Amino acid sequence: MCNDKFVDVNMLSMDTKDRSVQFAYFPMMDHNPGPLPLIFKFSIDAILFLAADPHNTIAVHCKAGKGRTGLAICSYFIFTEAVDSALNAVKLFNSRRTTNGKGLGIASQIRYLTYFERFLSQFKKPYIQIVAPFLKNPLAFDRLLKPKRRLRLMSVCLGPFSHNPASV
Repeated sequence: MCNDKFVDVNMLSMDTKDRSVQFAYFPMMDHNPGPLPLIFKFSIDAILFLAADPHNTIAVHCKAGKGRTGLAICSYFIFTEAVDSALNAVKLFNSRRTTNGKGLGIASQIRYLTYFERFLSQFKKPYIQIVAPFLKNPLAFDRLLKPKRRLRLMSVCLGPFSHNPASV
C-alpha cells in the first residue's frame, strides 16, 4: 500500500516450500486517500484472489498498518457487503485492528470510503456481480470513476486581519 520510491515491483515475489507467495502493489501516498480507481481495483483483485482457492489469504499492510491498510480493508468490506455502510466498515476495522479503536482516523480516507460506497450504489447488489464486466472491459469503469465536475479555488482569505484583505 506504500508509495515508496525504493520499492521495486519486479522483485515482489517469493516462493516457499509449500506454495508461492504473490504480491500486488497498490501505491498510495501516506496520510492520503487512494484514488477511487485504485480502491476499486484493489477490491476486485482481493475478491478474485480469494475466490481462486479456498486456501488463499490476503495480507494488507502499509507503514503503520492503520490508514492506507484500513482504507483497503474497509473498501473490501464495503464491496463484499460485509457491512452496511462505510462508517460501519471503519468501526469494524478500528475495533479489530487496534485496542483503543484508533485505527483508520484520517478524515479524507474515511470520506473516500463514502465516495466508494456512493460509486458502488449505482449498481445493483450484490456488488460482486461487477467483477465479470470489469474483467471483460476494465476501461469501461474508468469513466464512471472520474468526477463529474471539478471545483476551482478562486481565493483564500487567512485572518484575522486588522484591515480588509481585499483592499491589500
